[in-house]
Amino acid sequence: MSSNYIHNTQLPIIDDLFQKKSTLLTQLAGNLSVDSIKEDNQFEATVSRIKSQLKLNPVEFGEPKISNHNQTTIQAPPNFRNPMGGPQQVFIITVDFPFSGSNELFGVMPSNVMYTSGRVYQPYGNSISIEVTLTQLDKEKALSEARGAMDATKSLIKANNKQATDWSNSMELKIDSVLQQKRKEIIDLYS
Repeated sequence: MSSNYIHNTQLPIIDDLFQKKSTLLTQLAGNLSVDSIKEDNQFEATVSRIKSQLKLNPVEFGEPKISNHNQTTIQAPPNFRNPMGGPQQVFIITVDFPFSGSNELFGVMPSNVMYTSGRVYQPYGNSISIEVTLTQLDKEKALSEARGAMDATKSLIKANNKQATDWSNSMELKIDSVLQQKRKEIIDLYS
């Protein structure tokens, strides 16, 4: 099954995601319980948990792998080999692109970056699956066509990775500051 795709012009900008994450920090800090922050080890675990929820990890793609294929008959248009067109046997080959990192980076466009249009494939879990149609079983051609189809997605991710890394580095300092302040307020409230 091929992953869904959207055209990048339909994506919100990455700044919207950053704003949502900042708002979530305010909510998470406001809902801290005294039990989750009173002792140093509890506070450190709470800070770590919140950082893992809020920070964005850059997306890194692994090597693509062929995961499935099937043969089917399609109605082919006329071409130089078959001037009349007609039924043609083809193979539909599924190529998976595994990745690590934050899935959220597939759903936004970079801000202040010139970006060409194209299909942006959306992940299912930690992989993107692309179906290519070939007239014969050819591993190299299947991988080559799938890589070509992923060009716009990889370009988007490259731009988003840079902005997400910069934002996450500054957000880490903000999380520490906000949670330290909230810890002090809660401890003062309960003392």
